[in-house]
Amino acid sequence: MKKRDLAIIISQLNLVKLPSYSLEQYQTESELAAEILWYAFSSNDINGKIVADFGCGNGIFGIGALILGAKMVYFVDVDKKAILTAKENLKSIEEKFSKKFSCSFVQKRVNEFSKKVDTVIQNPPFGVQTPHADREFLLQAFKFAKK
Repeated sequence: MKKRDLAIIISQLNLVKLPSYSLEQYQTESELAAEILWYAFSSNDINGKIVADFGCGNGIFGIGALILGAKMVYFVDVDKKAILTAKENLKSIEEKFSKKFSCSFVQKRVNEFSKKVDTVIQNPPFGVQTPHADREFLLQAFKFAKK
């Protein structure tokens, strides 16, 4: 797989309908997500690893990690709509690849997640709506991830 191919695949994922701006749910562009994922993959932080996608939204990072060979992905989001969208997107990717991926969907706040993982990938809120909202994401990533 090439980075370009990954970008094309993840660009076809459904978006979360009516995102919550109070939760700062901003969609990561597929080109940027592919760049971030490719860098992590090239750094040996995805293939065969357990990955957490904090604030997973539509699942773009977690699904990309699975495509690149992650052993397991935790999709973590407080928003039920986001989790449902990520599940739908994963189902379509599993059909496309004729493969069942190992993952778990966790509908909780990021600070309630307590599994040890190898890598955390996230697009945290920037704290525009709630000051320091990114802090919760960053602290959890440092606490539970090796990378």
